[in-house]
Amino acid sequence: RNVRPEGRNIADDPRLNCADIEEPALNWRGFQGVFKESKGKYWYNKTIRYVFSWQLAQLPEVLAEECPLGVLTATIIKGFTCATTESTCYADQAQSIERWLRE
Repeated sequence: RNVRPEGRNIADDPRLNCADIEEPALNWRGFQGVFKESKGKYWYNKTIRYVFSWQLAQLPEVLAEECPLGVLTATIIKGFTCATTESTCYADQAQSIERWLRE
């Protein structure tokens, strides 16, 4: 996949992939590991513990600075969950996604 917005490959960007964080506020490697381990199966269920963690609820700005792509991924999953279960929380997630895309 050679998706290169603004000339860079997002998947290979160590900052966006949270590869070099010494003491992360959220276990980003564990979150990424869910997608690697699951190999397309059951990843959604395994992400819930990260997506609805206290860190994402209480430290959103810190996490967004620390791992922007991780927060975006978690927000998309949370938005999907809201859209398919409890639609009242969807608007907040959609606004966060739109804001990230504008930046």
